[in-house]
Amino acid sequence: MNQDQLKQLINKYLDGHASRDEIAALFQYYEDHQANTAWNAALMGEQDQIKTRLHNKITNEINQKKNKIINITRIAASIAVLISLATWLLFSRHKGEETHLLTKAAPANRTDSLRLPDGTQVVLNRGTTITYPERFAANERKITLTGEAFFDVAPQQAPFIIQAGNTITRVLGTSFNIRAYERDERIKIAVVTGKVSVQTTQAAPVLLVPGQEAIYTKNTHTISKATADPALAIAWKEGKIRFRNTPFPEAVAALSDMYNVKISYRENLKNCQLFADFNRDDKVEDILDFVSRSLNGKLSRDKDGAYWLTGPGCR
Repeated sequence: MNQDQLKQLINKYLDGHASRDEIAALFQYYEDHQANTAWNAALMGEQDQIKTRLHNKITNEINQKKNKIINITRIAASIAVLISLATWLLFSRHKGEETHLLTKAAPANRTDSLRLPDGTQVVLNRGTTITYPERFAANERKITLTGEAFFDVAPQQAPFIIQAGNTITRVLGTSFNIRAYERDERIKIAVVTGKVSVQTTQAAPVLLVPGQEAIYTKNTHTISKATADPALAIAWKEGKIRFRNTPFPEAVAALSDMYNVKISYRENLKNCQLFADFNRDDKVEDILDFVSRSLNGKLSRDKDGAYWLTGPGCR
């Protein structure tokens, strides 16, 4: 007898529709399994509290059956057995959901991809790490992300939840991109298809549709919503780098990720923005040379191979 069958049998017993043979099977099932059941307070909560809640629930259900004459002794016996059965079921469910966490990390020099246990497809940008359970719980599919990834979420009733920094993104079935590198000053969530809800502990949820993105600013702990071109958000998947008035620190970080090189710049360039398109096949030195000239600046390289950008800065 599996758990669904057992639940159906308990409901029939409470409704007074169970046959004599079914009642006998119910009691025998409990007798066969109670010795093998240990209470795990960490997973199930305090035993007395759980039993009290189950007792009240079962009693209320029985009291609602006004059209039936129920023997008090039978009620007491029903409560005792059903509490035991229900707590065993609760433990079995939690035990089934207890699982190991897995981690997938994309190397610094290339992107990577994986298929999650629910069928969700994920493409990881360079230097990105994702942590997820070996098997998702029945009521939610929760993962954590550091870096940048594109998600094509398998539709299910259980929400798909991504923890990235201080942001929490919830979806049912959709595709979207999250950029959440630890070094970035902002976390960005851009929607390609479907609807996405983004929130933090400090800010109310923001609902996004295709063509919109949420921008979480780390130093102010605020979320703003803006229009966005989905093609720009996922250009990295095709080896493209596209900047559209992108803050200079974010642009430099993206180039550093793409080419796995160290790029430094003077503080006065921090307020500059970049509007340009590049391909992964382009040489990083050529790209940085173009960037420096567009800012009326200079590009140099130290003995360790790190690049250094200088210039008059931007207001």
